[in-house]
Amino acid sequence: MSRAVSESGLSRHAVRTWERLAEAGAEGVEVAELTVAVGFRRSTVLGHLKGLAELGLAEDHEGVWRATGPAEGAAAGEGVGASAGSVS
Repeated sequence: MSRAVSESGLSRHAVRTWERLAEAGAEGVEVAELTVAVGFRRSTVLGHLKGLAELGLAEDHEGVWRATGPAEGAAAGEGVGASAGSVS
């Protein structure tokens, strides 16, 4: 799964955010904890999460974020260009 995400056209920073989500497993992680884990500002992490959610790679459950599988076409890079530009 991680390979598919890293080949999705997302920036390496967004991929790093997704990888930390994946490491959290089914329990997920809150934004504050994720911010510390990846070392980015909260606004950056929130931008990553929004972009990842739009691609079907993350989902929010009442403030707890979890990694999900790639949306159809995301692994192949189809239709990712416009969204990936905003996920840095």
